[in-house]
Amino acid sequence: MYQGNHNKALKIINELYKSRHLKYSPHLEIYVRMLNILVHFELENYKLLKYVIPATVKYLKSKNKYYKTESAVINCIKLIAVKNEKTFAAKKLSILHKELMSLKKIRYEKNAFIYIDYIDWINKKLSSLN
Repeated sequence: MYQGNHNKALKIINELYKSRHLKYSPHLEIYVRMLNILVHFELENYKLLKYVIPATVKYLKSKNKYYKTESAVINCIKLIAVKNEKTFAAKKLSILHKELMSLKKIRYEKNAFIYIDYIDWINKKLSSLN
């Protein structure tokens, strides 16, 4: 996520939201929204995530793009944000890692990993928690 500079990544995501080009590339908006959740999670904007997550889920469902991968990532982040405890976060991320490794093998779930490397993000997040 922009080489660890989450504030800069958030700035770029916000620019993408404002861009008219995103409206012409709706398949990319899905990933921009998922990145938005990840960046706010990294910035520990947990109060904001209470609003961003439901809005993203609603959007994904409206576009029929709420797949198992997105659901797993969002649910994990939601749980961690509510509990806000390192040991709990490490355990949930480890479970998510295993789940995503199996989802990555499913034909219709593979696309989620093309634009966002969730596995790498989890590995880095786990190493920072330990």
